[in-house]
Amino acid sequence: GVRQVAAALPAKAVAVAHTGGVAIVDTTSGQVVASIPIEGTVGGITVTSGLADNPFYVSTLTADGPRVVMLTTPSDQTYPTLSTSFRLPGAGAGLVAFDDATRMVHVVGTAQGSGWFESSTPGSPTVYVIDPVGSPPSNAVYADAQLPFSPVVLAMDANPHNPSSDREQLMAFSADGEMATVPVGQHAYAWRVPGVIAGILMAVLLY
Repeated sequence: GVRQVAAALPAKAVAVAHTGGVAIVDTTSGQVVASIPIEGTVGGITVTSGLADNPFYVSTLTADGPRVVMLTTPSDQTYPTLSTSFRLPGAGAGLVAFDDATRMVHVVGTAQGSGWFESSTPGSPTVYVIDPVGSPPSNAVYADAQLPFSPVVLAMDANPHNPSSDREQLMAFSADGEMATVPVGQHAYAWRVPGVIAGILMAVLLY
């Protein structure tokens, strides 16, 4: 079955994540023009922007646990191909979303309980935050936010062009109509804190 759809392919096509991989569908004819098999059961896909090669991120549940797979499009090819993958904490892998404002990838998984936030109940649905910035991409999983249910739809309510007026949140919806929100716009504050502290200490030391 279809898991999630990601747009922004150059040749009038969309990438459709299904249980066995990713299908590239021509939006004019509706035909599958390329197929990318991915190990395990695929949970979701998202396309990025503002990153090198604008990779696709695909979540999948393999025999060795949940993983996130990167698809990139080489300059000599029309459609994306497998690039690399990395392990996701916990035991599940679901929908994927990208925040244009913070350039972060968000993946629905399951909390592992230890080693992360103590408030997360092991096995409960959670949203992991992945930092894809770097060359090669660091793909560091550095935070998670627990959800009250397993979402069937994700929507990013953020506007990179008007950051002062958007709500900067990830919206998750359940099959029975419940909604939960996760704030996703506070990362910049955390990035600036060390610099602010260092500036204050420097002024004190100089005095």
